[in-house]
Amino acid sequence: MARMRLRHVNVLAVALWHGLYSLIFAILIGLFYCAYAYLRVGHLSRYGLAYYLIGLPLVYCPLGFLAYALVASIYNSIVRREGGITLDLEVSENPPPLPTPF
Repeated sequence: MARMRLRHVNVLAVALWHGLYSLIFAILIGLFYCAYAYLRVGHLSRYGLAYYLIGLPLVYCPLGFLAYALVASIYNSIVRREGGITLDLEVSENPPPLPTPF
């Protein structure tokens, strides 16, 4: 078993991926809220539709980006003093075969 330490994370990459996840999550939540409001009340106003499908993703995506950029920066600053997360990686004795070329 190989033991490795995660000593640095790319702040922009972490922030971009989590911003994308936040955008996808916000769109799904917006769809859920729209469907719930429509089924509960029987109609959905233009403003409610715009809020849940446009406003919610416009708020969640930048917040996810900023929050995880901050988390990655904090991790990078702490890892200099504390040493980072230790990962135990196992080397497979029978690696999968290489894909055949086309």
